[in-house]
Amino acid sequence: TASKPARELPSGLCIGDFSRPKTQSITTMPSAGITILIATLFFACAAFGGAFYVKGSKVEDKQLVQTMIITSCICLYIFYMCTFMSQMNPLRAPEIEHGDVFLKDS
Repeated sequence: TASKPARELPSGLCIGDFSRPKTQSITTMPSAGITILIATLFFACAAFGGAFYVKGSKVEDKQLVQTMIITSCICLYIFYMCTFMSQMNPLRAPEIEHGDVFLKDS
């Protein structure tokens, strides 16, 4: 019987051809600097914008609320950067084993 030709997916996986497993290369993110700059500016604007907004309001404990807003923005920024930077250069690439992807006949 003749085998069907394999279809190539945008991710580089091959569906329908199980003669050899495909390997994926690990690449780094080229535009990481721009993303980090935008995230830094966003969280800095949120922290100082929130602090100045509270300064003009009629809240009793203005310093406490300002400290909470700035601390929250700093913690969110650190969490975002840890998550983002851990994806910049992953330790392992996804591995597709033989038989994981198959073409279902309709």
